[in-house]
Amino acid sequence: MDAFENGGARVISWPTVEIGQASNVMALDEAIDNLFGYDWIVFRNFHAVEYFLRRFYQLGHQISELDDLQIWALGTSTTEKLEASQIHVDLIGSSHQVKSLVNELENFLGSHDSLAAMNFLVARALHSCETLSEKLEELGARVDVAVAYRTVANDSALVQLKALLGGGGVDCAVFRSAKEMEAVAELFDTADLSLLFRDVIVAAADETVARQAAWFGLEARSVPSGTIATIADAISDYFPT
Repeated sequence: MDAFENGGARVISWPTVEIGQASNVMALDEAIDNLFGYDWIVFRNFHAVEYFLRRFYQLGHQISELDDLQIWALGTSTTEKLEASQIHVDLIGSSHQVKSLVNELENFLGSHDSLAAMNFLVARALHSCETLSEKLEELGARVDVAVAYRTVANDSALVQLKALLGGGGVDCAVFRSAKEMEAVAELFDTADLSLLFRDVIVAAADETVARQAAWFGLEARSVPSGTIATIADAISDYFPT
């Protein structure tokens, strides 16, 4: 990233994704031992299922205990992981936008008012930026969030990056491929990156990456692809300080 730094910019790299069990699973353990208090369990992704079930089995529970709960799986890979584990899925979230997900749930329930009587358990990552829980609470549901896994080995790096993004400490984010966007979404446990990059200029290495950014809720500006140096020059021209 010398090309950026030579131009006077401060460069921050994304932490490397390293999925593992969270160091503190007390809330998860309590939720698992008191599943009778929930109507729904929400699994946000493949990792949430994997680490929830790992702890579920470690605590001596059986899959049959989930039969009386309704299961909401977000995405295809999440659904496939649940079904491979012999867990029924009642609702499959087909969108990553919170508003659309809530609409799908309300259509499934048959009314908006039904949410007020519902108890949800959401299994998610440490330092998650998901907002579905907050939206469900706004609509009157009771939501318990249980950390099931971590996305990085070094939590401090991710906490620092999250604080910089939230506090306006990042001016421009550069994505050279859709895989880089997928990695960032995985880091923050959300496929909707629009809130995370609300006040950040998003630069994509080419038109294809810019189009792919829309799937993550981002409005990206395409810069000429090539070496890091040419991308740095293009950003300097497109987004002067």
